Amino acid sequence: MSGETDIRPFRVDMPGEAITDLRRRVAATCWPSRELVAYAAQGVQLAMLQELARYWAADYDWRRCAELNALPQFTTEIDGLGIHFIHVRSRHENALPLIITHGWPGSVIQLLGVVGPLTDPTAHGGHAEDAFDLVLPSIPGYGFSGQPACGLPGWVGVVIGQSPFVVNSGSAAGDSFGAPRCLVLCPGGCVKGSGSAGCGRFHDLALPLQAGLA
Repeated sequence: MSGETDIRPFRVDMPGEAITDLRRRVAATCWPSRELVAYAAQGVQLAMLQELARYWAADYDWRRCAELNALPQFTTEIDGLGIHFIHVRSRHENALPLIITHGWPGSVIQLLGVVGPLTDPTAHGGHAEDAFDLVLPSIPGYGFSGQPACGLPGWVGVVIGQSPFVVNSGSAAGDSFGAPRCLVLCPGGCVKGSGSAGCGRFHDLALPLQAGLA
């Protein structure tokens, strides 16, 4: 394969020196003066930012990102932008492909809790016919995906699927912040359900996934 349909295996690597340098840079932050009011009318309050920076530098385990290595991860290119995603197949036959995008701000880490129940529902009190094959992409500018030059690309291109699949997206990946969207795409590109253009931002994944992961 070549071009935008290339699918490359991916693993998280967090070198110790990179984490040390990150903590050093956070600790060296030059803080502005405190806001003039006791509420957030002038933006994020200084004390909140300083506590968050302290948490990042001292308490947060940056190596937690390596938990993603327990799942199959890949990268591909869409509209010239590198996109990272997790792809977990169900052990059940006829599982429905499902793309779930995280919110803003957020990451695929917040979706890890649904992987087991959705791909293996019988192990969680469900039925085999409830199973999904999951694709969990990192939206542009987040996680291990590339940074777009100017806003989110308009990824609403042609969708060619051999079977229906569904998409669930929220926040920056949907039409409006915090508003989940869901649709079903069938062979030939027909759309059913309450889909919207915002849901289509990751539809181009259907093409490289079909070519590289079939």
